[in-house]
Amino acid sequence: MAYPDDGDLLWGTPLRAYILTVEGKADTVTASLTTHTGASDPHNVLPTAASDATSKVSAHVAAVDPHGDRAYADGAFITKTGTTTAAATVQSSAVGNVAFTVKAIGSQTAHLFDISNSGGTPVSYWDSSGIYFSNQSARVNNRVPIGSLSNGWGGGVGVLGITNASVLPSTNPVSGIIIYSEGGVLKARAADGTIVQLAPLAVAGSGLSLAGGSTVIPSAAGVIGAIIKGASGQTADLIKFQNSAGTDQVTVTATGVLNANNGGTWSGSPTLITPTIASFANATHDHSSAATGGYLAPSRCHIQRAATFTAANNTDQTITWDTATSNIGATYWVVGSPTLLTLPFNGFYLVWIHVVFQNQGTNGGIRLVQVKKQSDNSNIFEQTGIGPGGSSTDWINVLASFPINGTAGQQIYASVKQSSGGTMTIFSAQIFILNLART
Repeated sequence: MAYPDDGDLLWGTPLRAYILTVEGKADTVTASLTTHTGASDPHNVLPTAASDATSKVSAHVAAVDPHGDRAYADGAFITKTGTTTAAATVQSSAVGNVAFTVKAIGSQTAHLFDISNSGGTPVSYWDSSGIYFSNQSARVNNRVPIGSLSNGWGGGVGVLGITNASVLPSTNPVSGIIIYSEGGVLKARAADGTIVQLAPLAVAGSGLSLAGGSTVIPSAAGVIGAIIKGASGQTADLIKFQNSAGTDQVTVTATGVLNANNGGTWSGSPTLITPTIASFANATHDHSSAATGGYLAPSRCHIQRAATFTAANNTDQTITWDTATSNIGATYWVVGSPTLLTLPFNGFYLVWIHVVFQNQGTNGGIRLVQVKKQSDNSNIFEQTGIGPGGSSTDWINVLASFPINGTAGQQIYASVKQSSGGTMTIFSAQIFILNLART
């Protein structure tokens, strides 16, 4: 600092000395302040202050309502409990209060509530209308209700309960099916409008009783709609149709025999299939339908030799047949074996044969017709005719009928023989075989 010289009356020596003294003390004070502010505990109160602060913080943390806002916070905020990874807990303030409400704003379009995985993708959620969706499998360890069952669960655990529908479905689902209860009966409405009763299905006796009616629809055109399969050694009926009193109307026995106990009637024009002997345990003939109502049609045949042929004198000539006028109920004759006739069944037959010989002039002689077994050529029967002689334009008819007790597959044949002294013409031959009865 610059001072006035000593000759100045105002700034004399005494004043100057005072100022210099004060300036020296100021330097001392500055040094002392610097030391004070640099000390860690210049007043020696730090231990006391630390203890006091710790006590106050502990009391604050332990206080039930340190800020006086607990009542408001309890009704407005979710309390986080447990570790840092635990879920939040929401506890109702009273038994009559809703514990947690998610409220949409006006015209809400986004989900009301999402449950997401660690990647933030919702795995289940409630949409803006409050409908629950889940992309995961649901597991229920107790009961699942649809509606409210008035009489509880019947003591069941792990069960599904469906209340009767208050409004029955009236339109068909698309790409799915509707399951519902009506009058305690479980039903399903399919996409095509078909309503099927699913339950109750009650086991009755050894079979199945469907209460309320049931419709079976095959899954494809080539799939059988329903199969009734008897048990091993089945003796009871396979199926029954009863009236409301439980009286059998139609039954199907264990062996598949259909019995209509009240006779029944046909509607429309049923197709009748001609049965075989194997179809009737006690039948000995086939039945054939006709416009007049049907008639008995036993198995039979009519075989001919339409073309003329010749027979040498005193020589057996086997007849070669050339035309089958009829083969009914079985095949007696085929073109490939023109001389043989085959009996198709075990049983009794009536055979009738007719051969027309030329008179062969005045020589007369015997005309012989025989029917033989093919197996040993033994004679089954024979019939003769006598030529009277006369004009060669005259004809001699030899006719015969006889019964045969034959066996299935037995083969027979016919032959002619004449003793006119020369070659003779046979104008025609025909044979009828009629199956009288099967054994």
